[in-house]
Amino acid sequence: MHDHGILLEILVLLAITLVMVPIFQRLKASPILGYLIGGVLIGPSVLNFIPERETVLILAEFGVVFLLFSIGLELPMRRLRVMRKLVFGIGFLQVVVTSLVLGMIAYALTGLVEASVVIGIGLALSSTAMVVQLLMERGEIYGRPGRVSFSILLFQDLAVVPALALVPLLANPGHGLVIEELLIAILEGVAAIVFILALGRSLISPFLGFLTVSRSPETLTAAALFIAIGAASLTGAVGMSMALGAFLAGLLLAESPFRTQLEADIQPFRGLLLGLFFTTVGMSIDLGMLWAKLDQVLLLLVGLLVIKTALIWLLCRLFRMGSRISLQVGMSLAQGGEFAFVLFGLAGQVDLLPQDLLQVLLPAIALSMALTPFLLMAAGRLGQSTSSDKGSIEPDTEIEAEVASDEQAPVLILGFGRVGQTIAAVLDHEHHPYVALDLAPKRVAVARRKGQSVFYGSGIRQDVLRASGVRHAKAVVITLDDLQAAEESLEAVRREAPNVPVFVRARDHVHSRLLMASGANDAVPELLEASLQLGGMVLRSLQHSDDQVTHTIADMRHLAGEMMRDFIPEFPDAEDEEKI
Repeated sequence: MHDHGILLEILVLLAITLVMVPIFQRLKASPILGYLIGGVLIGPSVLNFIPERETVLILAEFGVVFLLFSIGLELPMRRLRVMRKLVFGIGFLQVVVTSLVLGMIAYALTGLVEASVVIGIGLALSSTAMVVQLLMERGEIYGRPGRVSFSILLFQDLAVVPALALVPLLANPGHGLVIEELLIAILEGVAAIVFILALGRSLISPFLGFLTVSRSPETLTAAALFIAIGAASLTGAVGMSMALGAFLAGLLLAESPFRTQLEADIQPFRGLLLGLFFTTVGMSIDLGMLWAKLDQVLLLLVGLLVIKTALIWLLCRLFRMGSRISLQVGMSLAQGGEFAFVLFGLAGQVDLLPQDLLQVLLPAIALSMALTPFLLMAAGRLGQSTSSDKGSIEPDTEIEAEVASDEQAPVLILGFGRVGQTIAAVLDHEHHPYVALDLAPKRVAVARRKGQSVFYGSGIRQDVLRASGVRHAKAVVITLDDLQAAEESLEAVRREAPNVPVFVRARDHVHSRLLMASGANDAVPELLEASLQLGGMVLRSLQHSDDQVTHTIADMRHLAGEMMRDFIPEFPDAEDEEKI
């Protein structure tokens, strides 16, 4: 009744993850390299544990879907509006110019017109999964080169529909109806995008708001999976990239109060399934075929990397970007992409590409993807060496400055009750950004209607804290009134961001002492502060000046701290705490 072959394949894939990823992390290298090398080892050309990679390719594709869904969640509409100049400017030109140049070179070498068109388009596209994942690992996805690279990749995903529809047109040049089919495919794609955007704006946020009433984490996780896969299936059904549909769904939720929690819920699925995708890329490298045509594969590989880097560099310079950014973007996108496997496979099925050409193209693309981590490392080092030479850096242009717009690091507030709202008001008064998390759906909804940056999410979960940007926060303020929740939240913050300043609301001196022993930079007893503020009001009524009151309160606050250190045990037991 059970397909033990599939179970064995899953066990093999999990074993690769458990063995290869820790090794490469210990070597301080990208885990992607571990997946790629593991894929080569278990693939048809070495151990042959999984003879046909198609058996896991369907699951692996969902890794790319969840990756783009997460990127959409992290991309506010304001930032996307800025990026539109790059998406439909440099992104469009990159696809067109690179396709033309590589297509003409292919024609000069093969003499095949239709095949050269497909080769040019296929090689012009880069690997969204590989580049975006590496940029996220390196923390560069929203830096200047990362944003430009992502803009180009986004337009490449949009180019999937016409590229796929073009293959049968080239295979049957005398069939006039294919042009109509191409137009229909494009219209279907546009309709799918409009449908997702319209449906999402009107239904998704209310739907998620209804689900959060139950406060069931499983329900929200199921909703995240449903939305991501549902949008991906819709665009896939009309011949578009599934990843594009997931990106649109994430984009819709980027401004919703559920963004942080959804991103955390998707993370485990994204990481594991994306690892499967990279493993299947490694399995596609046939060492026997590679050795038989090694000279041709290496020539194509070097030519592809050099030509794409040079063309993208020129296009970035045309958009008046600095040499450093242009070089980093060019090297980041020099590889072939996962879509080329689909496009070339379809062209082979309709006899548009000869098999001897496919045996050179596919290994070269797989190798170029395998070299991408090294290309990004080299690009980063070249960028650093260029930036050290001040005379070689051009000033930022308007478009580059818009894309780069480094935002001030926010303060993360955990709990948005009366104390959290007061802290938010103080930060607003000083024009300092903040992000707040709370598990009360109505409170979150009211705050967001006021334009406040408040999201639904648990401050105790490390994955939620990570998704909310705790590692890059200016400071963390824990305002939870539940003692155990405050302590658990502090522990989670310290595990995820050990160097970020953390300030905690404490119940009393004892609680404050315990929190500071657990890693808080400061813990303010709310009873003490209320007493000091009342005392200050009394002093003002007795005609004491504001300076005198301020100094007196500061002295009393310091004295209270000294008394706490002198008289309160380091670890009081429950009975002592009750007495105090």
